Amino acid sequence: MTRHLTDHSMAGFFQGIMTAPDSEAHVAHLIACRLCWIRGSAALERVEAAGKLTPTSLGSAVVRLLRAEERHEERALQARDLLSELKESPPSEQRKRLHSVTSIHTQVFFEAILEEVAVLWHTDPSAAEHLAHLAKELAAILPKRQFPEPLRNDLQAEALTYAANCRRLSADWPGAHKTIAEARDLLKRGTSSPRREALLLSMSAAIAGDVGQTEKALSS
Repeated sequence: MTRHLTDHSMAGFFQGIMTAPDSEAHVAHLIACRLCWIRGSAALERVEAAGKLTPTSLGSAVVRLLRAEERHEERALQARDLLSELKESPPSEQRKRLHSVTSIHTQVFFEAILEEVAVLWHTDPSAAEHLAHLAKELAAILPKRQFPEPLRNDLQAEALTYAANCRRLSADWPGAHKTIAEARDLLKRGTSSPRREALLLSMSAAIAGDVGQTEKALSS
């Protein structure tokens, strides 16, 4: 059984007072163990607060990764707050703000919308579908410099796959089939993302299974 890293050893890692083999072992464990990665972030804060942060080059790489993750978490939290504000507006105002507020033209905000869709689709599939289409609309207007057309197609396909599931949960079988077909067409012009292709295949099978098309579901 693999033992977790101790707070003392992680402090030594970030202070640069550890041998190279031990440092390499710490990095391997941090990457593989989510619990120690989270605890490593706390250890980094303590070492830095004590003014003892002097990591080796290997430790510096881990510090950069931890701080990048912290920044991402901050942006994700801000995106969820902005989404809560957006949801309070009438649908027409939501679309207007989606286009005019360029600070939300990010993949982080797109992902925040889909997370909310997944929360809502069992209790309010209609509201969830509305948000999924907002996500699709956002994906279409993301900055072209950072998001080439194939990637924007991928994101739109992902949003439509979520929308198809909302229609499936509403027992709108024709609508679900139509939406998943639109997603499939976009994905053909995407980046060949295995994750998004798997998501679409899974949803296609779920829709086929719900309407009794067992053979089609099994072959999807």
